[in-house]
Amino acid sequence: MDYFRKTKFRESSLVIVLLVIGVIYFTSRDTPAKEEIDMQALIDAAVEEALANYTEESETTTTSSTTTTLVEEEFELDPPKVLINNCPASDINDAVYELLWDIEAGSGDVTSITILVEKDEDIIADVYFTKENISSFDGGLITFPTAYSKGSYSYQINNTYDTESSAYIIEISIVTEQPNGDLVFAYDLCFANYSPPTTTTIVAPNLDYENGCSSLLDKYNDKSISLDAIESPFPGEIISKIYTVKGCSSSFEGTIYWELIDIFGNSVERNFTNGGAYEMGLFEFEIDTTVFEDGKYFLRVYEIDESDGESSLKRSETLLQIYISNS
Repeated sequence: MDYFRKTKFRESSLVIVLLVIGVIYFTSRDTPAKEEIDMQALIDAAVEEALANYTEESETTTTSSTTTTLVEEEFELDPPKVLINNCPASDINDAVYELLWDIEAGSGDVTSITILVEKDEDIIADVYFTKENISSFDGGLITFPTAYSKGSYSYQINNTYDTESSAYIIEISIVTEQPNGDLVFAYDLCFANYSPPTTTTIVAPNLDYENGCSSLLDKYNDKSISLDAIESPFPGEIISKIYTVKGCSSSFEGTIYWELIDIFGNSVERNFTNGGAYEMGLFEFEIDTTVFEDGKYFLRVYEIDESDGESSLKRSETLLQIYISNS
């Protein structure tokens, strides 16, 4: 509607200008030449004013539009890192080896952590932690670093009761979410080998208990080592009922520990007894086999360093395969 009003106004203005020019023309026909020149100037001025008004009105009808361009804020990507700090360069001999590792979040927040462990080409652990599921069973022990922060962790390689060498591949990976929503993956690998420690295993046949452990003292008189020698049962022996285990030992303060292990590596019974201290001495203990299922077991006799490192003795253990049969 405004457009038509303005157009009508412009047409009216032109009509008025033309009328003014006509009046001036007819009234000035009899004027001298000089007055005609002045009159022509007036006419030109009126035309210019009308054209100027027309141009101004045309400009006021022009609609201007503004386009807003949203520019995404840029950020510099700082990639996350997983760093395994003590991947062993040589074979592991410890029953339990603690692997230490760090996470550096970089420019994003860590959203998930995965631990994948392969032992002799078999996957034995595949654990996936997220912020959503961790609180339900971990109690906050696993933390998720936020941007530009760091976390330290550990994982235990457990070789307890392993009697053969093993090869491990440990992969620890994380996923971080960046400020722009992108997900960035990072990982580290550790290749480790386990070799069971060399132990002194002595089976002393026909041990003379009346004269103590003299037969062993004659052969093993080196006081720099500790010995756990089992006289009975012998390896592979079938035992039953209440069986008395006998042997000789030399250990710190004379304390000897023992345990019975099933074929799955579970300790089904454990206790301790006393033998010799810095010299070989007798030890005995009983196992009630009637409370266990028939089958193959392992009998382990060993020493624990209770001196907090003060003892210079090299600790050893004896591990025998036996069978229980009460049927």
